[in-house]
Amino acid sequence: HETAKAIFLKSNALSQLKEGERDRYNALIQTIQQKQKVREGLKLESDKLARLLEEELVEAQPSELLRLIGDACKWKKLNSEWPSKGLISRTTARRAKTLIKQVEEERASEDTSPASKCFHSISFGSSSYAEHVAFSPDGTSVVTGSVDGFVELWNPSSGKLRTDLEYQKNEALLMHRDAVLCLTFSTDSKYLASGCKAGSIKVWDVQTGKCVKKIKGAHKNGVLSIKFVKEQIVSGGYDQLVKVFGMQSGIMLKELRGHSSYVNSVAVLTAPKQVVLASGSGDATVRIWNMKTSDCLKVIKLKAQSPGDSLSVTKVIPTPNGEILVCNRSSALSLLDPKKNFEAIKEFKSPQQEEFISATIDIRGGNAKFVYGATREKSIHCFEFGTGKLVKSITIEDGNEIIGIEHHPSKKMISVITLKGPMKLII
Repeated sequence: HETAKAIFLKSNALSQLKEGERDRYNALIQTIQQKQKVREGLKLESDKLARLLEEELVEAQPSELLRLIGDACKWKKLNSEWPSKGLISRTTARRAKTLIKQVEEERASEDTSPASKCFHSISFGSSSYAEHVAFSPDGTSVVTGSVDGFVELWNPSSGKLRTDLEYQKNEALLMHRDAVLCLTFSTDSKYLASGCKAGSIKVWDVQTGKCVKKIKGAHKNGVLSIKFVKEQIVSGGYDQLVKVFGMQSGIMLKELRGHSSYVNSVAVLTAPKQVVLASGSGDATVRIWNMKTSDCLKVIKLKAQSPGDSLSVTKVIPTPNGEILVCNRSSALSLLDPKKNFEAIKEFKSPQQEEFISATIDIRGGNAKFVYGATREKSIHCFEFGTGKLVKSITIEDGNEIIGIEHHPSKKMISVITLKGPMKLII
């Protein structure tokens, strides 16, 4: 600024103005001097303000600053104030999403206590209830499939319907003509698949609500379980079959036979150089399949814990370390290790010998922390994953028996659905 001022004062134009029009020259110089005084005064004020702020502010760790920025981004997103498409670059959006995930994972790793307190209860009307529930991998949605055929995405933090999705805001909800029995998200949370009692599968674009693929008659008498495997969909049904469909074509690619009862659960396992599936059935077995060859690699039947156990396998859940947690309507959840020929290496036992009907694992931060088991008696028992020790038991007050439970991917939160009752979000 000072250099520019010196050049200007020595310029030919200003010298000519000084000689020919003295009054205009004097007025110009006076204006420059006044602005200089104002600028110097502002600098003094800004220096004074800086000193005052320096006395009041304390140094913050970089992680704290990241957390504050992440919280701000998350708040704006949850309150539908996230910039619309086109106002921010894709790179900025990706960085913001990554930052939010980092903040959530950091907080999740700090909180080592189990979920125990109900903070939202979501009702579905006097004649409806949720048959299935699932969280999106990015943690922004919890989806329910109801007995009346509706598929609805909820904000897990507020417990309210996600009206930032235009189709839900306009009440153009996703739906089947029959009860929705199973749901799953793609790993990038962009797509949602739902299976219904009539045996059909629908694949939805989460952002637009558009049904991008419909597979009619995927299973006879109903689809009970469903999972995405890359560009394919794996499902199990009342017809005792495990099937593999192409997501783009909707054509059945494989049919895995062997179960003698309903296929209640399918899961994708981590295995070197091959894709391995696990399926759990009402025939009291878990089958391990090579997805490429369709070969059944192993048939597992767990022992009964008490004479009344039905042993119907209701859920198979892979862990980050490659084990499988099995819920089979007995009084113990079993952890199977594929490295030991799928031997049960640990059991999580119900304190009152109640029958477990569903289970879920807390895998915040990529490590298994807690195992939750739900019983017919509306109790949820929480165990330490590492030791198998029971650390907490809670009771669901309203609703009938528990149908299913799921854990949030990055928060201390479980969703609980009950027969003819509300969905509970517990933190």
